[in-house]
Amino acid sequence: MLLPLKMCEYCDEQTFSEVMVKEMRNGLYHIDLHLNPPDEEIGIFREIIQLPGSHSDRSYKIIYNDECYFYRDCNAAFMLTVEEMPSISGSEMSTVNSSLIDDQEKSQTKSQKFGETSFLSEDLEAKPVQVWIKTNYEKAASSKSLMLPMVKYGSNKWRMEVTNPRDPDNRYYSIYPCSITILIDLGTPVRERNVIMMSDGLAEMFYNQHLCDVHFDFKDSQTVGAHVVILSAGSPVFSAMFRSEFLKSKTKKVTITDIDIEVFRQLLIYLYTGSAPKLAEENMTQLLFEAADKYNIDNLKTECTDALLKRVNLDNAIRLLVWSHIHSVAKLKEATLKFLAANSLRIFSQPEWMDLIKNYPELCLLATQHMSKLLNKTNKTANNYYDYLF
Repeated sequence: MLLPLKMCEYCDEQTFSEVMVKEMRNGLYHIDLHLNPPDEEIGIFREIIQLPGSHSDRSYKIIYNDECYFYRDCNAAFMLTVEEMPSISGSEMSTVNSSLIDDQEKSQTKSQKFGETSFLSEDLEAKPVQVWIKTNYEKAASSKSLMLPMVKYGSNKWRMEVTNPRDPDNRYYSIYPCSITILIDLGTPVRERNVIMMSDGLAEMFYNQHLCDVHFDFKDSQTVGAHVVILSAGSPVFSAMFRSEFLKSKTKKVTITDIDIEVFRQLLIYLYTGSAPKLAEENMTQLLFEAADKYNIDNLKTECTDALLKRVNLDNAIRLLVWSHIHSVAKLKEATLKFLAANSLRIFSQPEWMDLIKNYPELCLLATQHMSKLLNKTNKTANNYYDYLF
């Protein structure tokens, strides 16, 4: 039963501790909302999320509210509300559209300009928006939550009331979710849907190892099959590798000695599907970047870099700085330098800092320069404030 949301005089509104948004394919968005630790999460969490990618003009307000249930009775539950916000202004949209048209016209033939095709109106027609929710709990017994459709009310709002499961260790207490996953499907155009279906078919051929015309051999006699045309389309290095001489050979095998089989498998899955399921795993991201760099798969390198940017902390900042320098990842290198500068007092006490001084003096100099710039900026602000007072 849907209940009206009410405010609690004891609880302040707050934002989610972490929000991750990814466009899985054109119009399908995967949103992960992480809550604070359980002893701090009672109350209202509110966040406005701007969608990236193909629907960057859309934003959604998401409200998590469990305080009205917490103070009402012991049946711990929460209400989640998703509301679509007004689109960006017409002037902003016209700028986006003109840029899009310019880019599209460059790739069209002279006889077929953007906007002159008969299928465009069908592709851009309004599609019904669907929203799903899945709650994620730390307790293993409660980890099998299903993705459930939210209830729509009005023209642009969705709600779902969720009852939290009981703690298996204490039946008088409920478990609060550590995170919530939301899927927003804005509809898939006909052409895009056909591409997805074709992609799914190709991926199925890879997973079933069906009709593979090239095989990659690894240590311990492990082998992974693939398809020359798929790999050649996604990687110029593979394309150069599979020349006519290779295709004429009888074995059609490639021995891989410098990449682990699971990393290589994730690379192949990306070429077939556009995503690597294990990309964000801590022991996978850097290795997958190095493999993508070897085979010149730029989109995968970008996704790996974005995943690493979210992971910079005191424990790994120096190691990521060295790694990004060795592999020429400029964006990550700059981010780690800024992080080190902002946390210089805590970084100086780490053994890794002494190793950086000994083994990479040029990086140590760069880090020190960033620290100096930040310190000068801070001192300047302090001096101006002092002058203002006196």
